[in-house]
Amino acid sequence: MKKTLMTLVLAGAATAAAQTSNFQLGLTGGFSGGLGGEVSVHAPNLFNGLGLRATTAYTGVDAFNDQSTAFAAIGYPTFAAYKTGTNSTESGSNTTVGVDVTYGLGTLAQNTTATLYAGPRYNMFRGTITTPGATTTTSDYTTNQFGLGAGVLLDYGIDRNLSLLGDLGFDQFFAAPITSNGVTTQPGTDAYRADDNLVNQPGSVFKFKVGIGYRF
Repeated sequence: MKKTLMTLVLAGAATAAAQTSNFQLGLTGGFSGGLGGEVSVHAPNLFNGLGLRATTAYTGVDAFNDQSTAFAAIGYPTFAAYKTGTNSTESGSNTTVGVDVTYGLGTLAQNTTATLYAGPRYNMFRGTITTPGATTTTSDYTTNQFGLGAGVLLDYGIDRNLSLLGDLGFDQFFAAPITSNGVTTQPGTDAYRADDNLVNQPGSVFKFKVGIGYRF
């Protein structure tokens, strides 16, 4: 499903961009709830300054709340105590796709332009707890969230095709069912509140990324 969504989003942007003689492929990295990278395709001027941008981002995140009491029933007052007592490890990631409408604000300074953007988001969160023992056990927690995002892009032209990019933005994601090892809990239930207290699925996310763009 992830690959299909990413392919459709980027293909859609590429198709729109192909209708113009000027579009940009971007590669940025930075902070967005964790460190990660993002690939974007931007057609900046489809109609009267309005454009279209598609993004796919991968971010490594701290997937679990160390102060969660989810494992108190088996003798561990916090998740941090559970990890220490069982030598468990954790990993986590967000894979986020988005489509933005953009609006060019024009030139701010020499060779520097600014563009506003806003649009929907779809995030796929995964957190994994691995506990060693006679048989190693793995617990996966996943969510698929919708959200909205907005921000501003800064573009500093190095030459006709190559630019330095800056991206300052904010994403808001909404509560979604949490699935762990085949069991799904729904928002509004006690079981969901317990799972939500354990996992750090994204909610309000500020982002700052820098990178390069190549204009075709």
